[in-house]
Amino acid sequence: MYSKKEESFLREQFWTTFGQYISPVPSAEGVKINWINYKSGIRFIHVKMEVQNGLAYIGIEISHKDLMIQRVFFDHFKLLQVEFEETVSEKWIWEQRIKIDDKEISRIYILLKQVNIYKKDDWPQIISFLKRRILLFDIFWCKHKEIFKMLD
Repeated sequence: MYSKKEESFLREQFWTTFGQYISPVPSAEGVKINWINYKSGIRFIHVKMEVQNGLAYIGIEISHKDLMIQRVFFDHFKLLQVEFEETVSEKWIWEQRIKIDDKEISRIYILLKQVNIYKKDDWPQIISFLKRRILLFDIFWCKHKEIFKMLD
């Protein structure tokens, strides 16, 4: 069992390591990008990467305060689901409405289970999982983001 300070240090060390590993990789458009804080360009569409004890998560979260607008954006992603899953080479989980922290969001995500951020032996597997998916998502997003911006 780790103290809160040790846990915080390990988390920080993990994200620093991940950042160093992926930062030299340009976006699909060939520009330098902050992969850890990936910006979609739409204020209520967020790309999130999280690692907790037991799992790693990467997902697209739509959190517009107007649930009808949120649904329009999610439905547009659904129209592109086949192409999305072909681009990322796997099926992700699609949830139109879920309550998180007293807020309703829509999300598209995938999990890697049975990994532990506090075990450095798991870091290569976690980094590989996140890196591959954020890069493939970026390919999809670069191709389709203008459509989503027109909806905004």
